[in-house]
Amino acid sequence: MLPFMHTLFERRSNGQVIVISLILLLFGLNSGAKTQTLNTLPAAERVESIAAATVIVALPTVNKLAPSTFVSPVTVDNVTGLNISAYQFNILYDPSVIAPSGPNFGCSTTGTLSAAAGLGATCNNQVIDATHAKVLIAAFGSASLTGSGTILNVQFTTTGTASNISPLQFQELYLFNNVGFVANAPVDGQVTLLMGPTAATASLSGRAIASDGRPAMNAQIILSNNLGLTLRAISNPFGYYRFENVPTGSNYVLSASSKRFVFQTRMVSIADDIAAFDLVANP
Repeated sequence: MLPFMHTLFERRSNGQVIVISLILLLFGLNSGAKTQTLNTLPAAERVESIAAATVIVALPTVNKLAPSTFVSPVTVDNVTGLNISAYQFNILYDPSVIAPSGPNFGCSTTGTLSAAAGLGATCNNQVIDATHAKVLIAAFGSASLTGSGTILNVQFTTTGTASNISPLQFQELYLFNNVGFVANAPVDGQVTLLMGPTAATASLSGRAIASDGRPAMNAQIILSNNLGLTLRAISNPFGYYRFENVPTGSNYVLSASSKRFVFQTRMVSIADDIAAFDLVANP
């Protein structure tokens, strides 16, 4: 495996300025190689940040269905003017709960600040034991990151069951510009798995009506949950609506919109068929 090469200028404590080569090796140094990565240099020889500001780098804290495949974005606050053209870090996770999936061990810069700056990322995955693993990530390019937002997306697939929790934790996080390290503050995240809807389904029906009992025809009725499911129906001339094949085992929000009426939303937990679940417009 060929290493990434990126030129940096190191200013040591004695004021001497020397040129060093950043070797980003995801799979270990070749046998007999003498070169050190910046991560393995003695602490006294590491380059201090030239940035007055500290860049916040964050992983999300999210709830996800089990089973499912999802993307965890790595985000930064405003990096404009810091000339960051490379970064390197590991993401620690629990392989009994989630695992990276897809090409490049789930890593992609498509549509991110990295892609806009021409930075390419290469990833590897290292399983340490049954509950500890990490994705190793290195990215560099010739241009600099600008703006704030996502620098990398990492796709995971769930391997655990409902209520399992995996950390999303940074390890050895470094941002680089043309003179050294840029100060950063990592914000760790986590993934909590939720039980998805069961295979059983039910129906939900009722009326959309005005406050005086008149039917609200042609109202758009929307049924949604926090798992990403959204169902729509239109009330008939008598105000009746009906949803069929609604997955049970989930809490839903029922709302309605109309040109003539304003409705309050209602919460409903669906475990079996429900009838006469009406939506009443404000007076």
